[in-house]
Order: sequence, then C-alpha cells, then structure tokens
Amino acid sequence: MAKKQISTYKFVPGAIPPAYNQYPNAVALLAANKTFLIEEMDAYVRQQIAANNAPFVGYNYDATRSTLAKTYIGYFIDSLIYDLTYGGNSLTYQVAARYYLSGIIQTLTPAIEVATHTWLRGKITTNILLNASYTRINTTETQVILDNNAETAAVTLSTTLANYIINTINTGTSVLPTPVAPNTQGAGLMPNTVALLELNKRYVQEEAIAYIQYNVTNNISPYIYYTYNVEKCRRDISYILESYITDLKNGGNRQTRSNASKYWENGVAQVDGDRQPEIVAHTFIKNLIENYILTNIAFTSRQIVVNQVINFAKNLKPSKRGELEISDINKLYLNKNQLRVQLLPRGTAWLDTGTPSSLFDAASYIKVIQDRQGSKISCIEEIAFRNSWIDKRQLNKLADGYKNEYGNYLRELSI
Repeated sequence: MAKKQISTYKFVPGAIPPAYNQYPNAVALLAANKTFLIEEMDAYVRQQIAANNAPFVGYNYDATRSTLAKTYIGYFIDSLIYDLTYGGNSLTYQVAARYYLSGIIQTLTPAIEVATHTWLRGKITTNILLNASYTRINTTETQVILDNNAETAAVTLSTTLANYIINTINTGTSVLPTPVAPNTQGAGLMPNTVALLELNKRYVQEEAIAYIQYNVTNNISPYIYYTYNVEKCRRDISYILESYITDLKNGGNRQTRSNASKYWENGVAQVDGDRQPEIVAHTFIKNLIENYILTNIAFTSRQIVVNQVINFAKNLKPSKRGELEISDINKLYLNKNQLRVQLLPRGTAWLDTGTPSSLFDAASYIKVIQDRQGSKISCIEEIAFRNSWIDKRQLNKLADGYKNEYGNYLRELSI
C-alpha cells in the first residue's frame, strides 16, 4: 500500500471572501440531476453526429471518448456544485485551466467541446435550475424536479462559471478571472465529524494494520502470501485519513481525490499485484469509520496499542462543583457493559488533584514515599524492565534521555 509522500493541498488564496451555502436550492437541483445531465450530454453528442451537424461532422465518438466525456462533464458539474456551495470560483477555475498545459490546448476537438458545453450550459440554466422539464434525449435517466427553483443569483452565477470553461477552450487561460477561494468557515465545517476522526486517527491506523496482519497470519484471501511494509502502510493510511479530515473541514473532495490519484501514474498502478488487498483494506477502514467511529459505537479491536476514543464527553454536563467528572464517563461505559471493574487492594490511596491545594498535598505525599522507600511510583521504564518487556541495554538507552536524577535512578536499576 506504500507510495511516495503526498503533499498537503492548499487552497489558492483569493482577495474576496465569498459567502457560504448561499444557494441550497441550486445545489440540490444540480446534485439530483448530475447523472441525468451526464447521460443527456452523451446522447446529445450522438444525436449531433447522427444528424451530421457541424462541428460534429465525421467525429469518431467511440466508447473511450464517451467515457472520458462523461468523466469530464462530471468534473464540471461537481465544480459548479462546489463553488455554489462554498462560494468563490476556485474549483471551476481549476477545471477550466486543465484544458491547457504549458499554453497548449489538451483537446483535439475544441469546437466540439465548446458546442457541448454551450448546450449543457443552456440545459442547466434554463431547465434544471428552473425545474422546467423538456423532452429528454437519453433513454436511461430522467430529470429530477424538486419543490423549489434555484435562487436567481445562482442561475446567473452558474452561467458565469460555465462561461469559464467555454471561454478558456476558445481563447486560452488568459481569459480566466482571478481565482476566489471558497469560504470554509475557517476550516470549521462538520466539527463533530472532524473531531471524531482526529481523535481516532491513530486507532483506525492500528486497527487497519491489525486487520491486515490477521488476514495474512490466517491465510485469508486476498492476503495469502501477502507481504507489506508495516510502517509505509501506516503512513499511507495516515495520508488518506488526513485527506478525509481536510475535505470535511473545508468542503469538497479535492484532497481525497488527489491522494487517491497517487495509486496510478500515467495509467500504471503504483501498487503490486491485482490491488485486491488494498481495496479490501480501504473497505475495512471505510466500514470502521462509518459504522463505529462516526456513530460512537465501540469496535471489537484486534489490537491493543490504541483504544478507541468514544466521544461520550460531548454529552456530559458539569457536576454540582461545575466540572466534567471522569466518574460520569465511567458510568457511561458501565451502562454499555464496556467497563471492566477491579477492586483496588488494601493500601491504595486516592489523591485528588483538582485544586492547587490538593495538587500540592498529592505532590508532597508522593515525594515523602519516594524519598523514604528509595523507589519511584509508576515509573513506566522500571515497570517495563521488571516485567522483561525491555532489557538492560534498552533501559540504559532510555536513561540517557534524562540528564537528571531520574536518569540516574533508571541506570541504577540495571546494576
């Protein structure tokens, strides 16, 4: 699953702060009719070829070109939806700019592209956004009529954005306006979803690794004889999760799409084999996020490295003393039968550190015990050493990281 490092996407800065979610009716109509518009476009091109209309005369519209045309029209419609949702013009700007590379147009049939986009612009602004039905050309999809017409300003803006594509193909990128970045509410979209993913990022990484290893160990298809680099796999999962978080914060799907595209380069897959292990792993990640992380349902882990962070805290209310209590979290786990209770042995002391005074008392108590007994309380390096989880060499290496009395204490343990 390992590939080269993926750079972090940054929005093109713009001078005008656009408004967010101004045109919900227009966005709903475009989203509902995206597939219809794609199939209509495809049928329109075939109709023009059959009628021998210029500029379609002699145009070879084979299956490959049909698929590409549908893909590119899909990008265009997505750019309209994005820019109408988040404001600005940045995504339509990018789609238009891709028609040229180093000043060279990237289509062999610019006149056909212009004619098709001009026809599509008319259908969007005259029919789709105004809920005005017409006799369809395609035979598989039908127009979706919703309760509300698009906002008047959205119709005008859709025309403007569509003209970016048409004018760029006709003239070049010099006619493109200044890009205006979207309004992402200060990267504050979907805060609850983002918080859950950020809190559980490492958990998802480790669960995915454990899932892969479980299937490898037990020779479960498609992981039979499968080999992989754990650290690179963990890194790539991190990139994917970060792209989800970025797009959820900022809207759209640009970072996720960019990261997904790294699996292919110049039409060549960048992972070995039939790619089924990668598909299965990412399907596992998708299901883990959708069915457990985002729904606050505990998942039965295959690993013990990282615990899932259930976002119970957002439902807590302050206690009588005005604080959120950890005991209330424990009660929530207990009520869900997800808490294991163990009685502490005689001699255990509970030290409250919720106030400056109680914190000072606790620190003094710990200091007295450690000074009198000559041992540290809850020294994780000592615990690991005495349980044979690390050896003397590793203990001394850890000790070297402390240039103080604590480091000396660790060194003495190995003598």
